Amino acid sequence: MNFHCYLGIIGTVIAILHVGQNIVFIQVSAGFICFFSMILLCISGIVIKCLKRISPASRRIWRFVHIGLAIVFVGALLWHILLYHFIMS
Repeated sequence: MNFHCYLGIIGTVIAILHVGQNIVFIQVSAGFICFFSMILLCISGIVIKCLKRISPASRRIWRFVHIGLAIVFVGALLWHILLYHFIMS
């Protein structure tokens, strides 16, 4: 795995620690969308790395899903930061 993958896994662990005990109180919010998309992003990245034997067409589909999840994650992260640190403070 490369540096990009390690940062994704470390970031996901940090996000889980950040959420903490609030993970049992599932409410649709900016933080939930950000957290859920990060988990899916990490899983899709691991799947892409582990399934090196799949066809190139399948890898393209997984890569498309991974990039789409990355876009959703960045948007949700910016929304979460703006909402909770600048608007609600």
